[in-house]
Amino acid sequence: MAIDLHVHTDASDGLFPPEAVYKMAGEAGLKMIAITDHDTVRGYDRADAGRDQGGPTLVPGVEFTTTFETREVHVLGYFREKIPAPIRDFLTRTQGERRKRIRAGVERLNDLGVPLAFSEVESLCTGDCIGRSHLARALVERGTVRTVRQAFERYLAAEHEIIPNTETSVEEVLARVRESGGVSVWAHPDIDLFDCHVKEFQEAGLDGVEVYSPRSSGVKNLYVERVAEDLGLLKAGGSDWHGHPTQGPLGRFRVAGGQIGALLSRLGVA
Repeated sequence: MAIDLHVHTDASDGLFPPEAVYKMAGEAGLKMIAITDHDTVRGYDRADAGRDQGGPTLVPGVEFTTTFETREVHVLGYFREKIPAPIRDFLTRTQGERRKRIRAGVERLNDLGVPLAFSEVESLCTGDCIGRSHLARALVERGTVRTVRQAFERYLAAEHEIIPNTETSVEEVLARVRESGGVSVWAHPDIDLFDCHVKEFQEAGLDGVEVYSPRSSGVKNLYVERVAEDLGLLKAGGSDWHGHPTQGPLGRFRVAGGQIGALLSRLGVA
């Protein structure tokens, strides 16, 4: 069974509407997907409302933005059947914080002599979850940089400290997902952070790790897979697809059901 448990729509920083993404998934032969937009479930809701019987199974999910020490860490939350109300309430609060962080990033760019207005960034956000990608696209439209990639390399990568870190901690999200009956998965972990802190995160409630991803090289893939097995963590996988041309079409990267069978069983979709 062909699966992708990490897909984005224009409800956060993807390029395509949720309804179109769900249709693309079916046309690509995917049998199961999770729409995991950043800090919002609006994309999941829209895809769920518009899906056809006989289309791909749609797993309720979201990608939480968190901070651990000074590093940004992304946590995927997966749920059975629906997104619980406490998670929805929590996300409503974090979306307001996101806007403040992006506005602060615009102000820091202005301090560096980069002309940009928050309204220019806001106009590119079609969903309720404004983020770095919208800021990057605004810089491209301004002519400050040629590409989104260049915007990140020059200004928006974490090491430049233009965008303040979220106040939401890894530990808080892990606890909230567990209390809501969900399954938490560390998305595309940086190998150094993973190596040093995976046991600590597991003790805080982490259920699994995204082992299979286009970001993983063969050696990294094998290492993360082995550590997950040794610690008894669930294995997950997905493309982190946003619809950018460099990623190719949805469905190019897929995970086999047998690779993540324990996770699917936990979610009741095996």
